[in-house]
Amino acid sequence: SGTSALSIDSSGSIAMDNTYSMLNLSLLSDKTSDGVLTSWGSPQQSKQLSTFGNNPPTHSSGVFSFAKTGVYRIMFSCRMLHQGGDSTVAVLGEASYDGGSTYVQHVRSSEGNSSGGTSTGAITLLDFFNVDNISNCKYRFNAASITGSSQIYGASSNFAQTVCSFERIADVQ
Repeated sequence: SGTSALSIDSSGSIAMDNTYSMLNLSLLSDKTSDGVLTSWGSPQQSKQLSTFGNNPPTHSSGVFSFAKTGVYRIMFSCRMLHQGGDSTVAVLGEASYDGGSTYVQHVRSSEGNSSGGTSTGAITLLDFFNVDNISNCKYRFNAASITGSSQIYGASSNFAQTVCSFERIADVQ
């Protein structure tokens, strides 16, 4: 008859099997130059979840590792400042299949304008990563085209401005 990822007990509480896991993080400090976004931490507000479920991904120096194989939905959203003649600010979602020695670009999104000036905007990414080997599969977000006074905003004291989440949604495909 199959299995279910969720069950509801007699009190109405939801219990999960080990299929689903989630990691939700906030960028803690502004990113003002090109390179891997490294300053990830738990969301700032007391009721925001940072992990949920069994065996969520972990991170170190901006590289995300996976404790369990499966298909992961990866989401990224940031608030950015475009200033000082820079035409765009970009974020790349990059995956490694060899333990982090090399990375390939999975997704890229950018925001900006060709006339320079100052403006704020948002960059969002959505990716699906088939993690078939927990030793070899890694993921990171890489900032590109940040020059002048442009930046990707980190957390303020009241709210997150740049966030990412990793959700395990299925077994390996």
